[in-house]
Amino acid sequence: YRGIGGSKMQGGQGDVIERRHAADAFAVLDSIGVSRAAMLGWSMGVPVGLEMIRAAPERVVGFGALFGAPGQPFRAAFPRPVSDLVHLAVLGSTLAPQPAQALLRLGAAVPPIAWEICAGIGFVGRHARPEVFHADVRSTASAQKRHYFRTMWDLVRHDARDVLPTIRCPALVVCGGRDWVTPPDAAREMAMMIPGAHLVEIPDATHFGIIECGPELWDPIDELLGRAFG
Repeated sequence: YRGIGGSKMQGGQGDVIERRHAADAFAVLDSIGVSRAAMLGWSMGVPVGLEMIRAAPERVVGFGALFGAPGQPFRAAFPRPVSDLVHLAVLGSTLAPQPAQALLRLGAAVPPIAWEICAGIGFVGRHARPEVFHADVRSTASAQKRHYFRTMWDLVRHDARDVLPTIRCPALVVCGGRDWVTPPDAAREMAMMIPGAHLVEIPDATHFGIIECGPELWDPIDELLGRAFG
């Protein structure tokens, strides 16, 4: 995403809404000469994938939604007024990113502390590989914070649930029983709204199930790709 990880933003590249990320994904495909592809999205990648389908459904031959929600994820994760407070916190970080940036840098500088806190609250499972999780923390900590939190602010308000009934390609929805960021109920609702979607629930997985699970995750993905390209 723009301004996150190794991607830097310059000049007039300030647009960080989900539809822009979807357009960027198509631009990458165009640059390597790929007209149609299967889209696998984790977390925020789920709404980005849905915006790809909204924009050009003929180019998406398969859709995998991994540990994500189709819209307003924190409304699904927390009851009101807690979700309202989360929205305010994200908005506050957008307007004044320095405090949140300091916390992220601390987490990157002292990996054991970040690991214990995140594993202790169930954000990531203890059976994940810590070094892989730390790499993600470092990537987030190095992001251009104002753009990062603007991206998060659009994410918390974005809603693509209207796209779900229109999906005609093979679809896979994966959720974790211990994922409180995008809880199983949101995934079950998503799977019910997508015609013919395959739902996989992994009881011990958290939001970081992509670095916690082996065949439980890869086998369904292989099956999805087989259906998409078979």
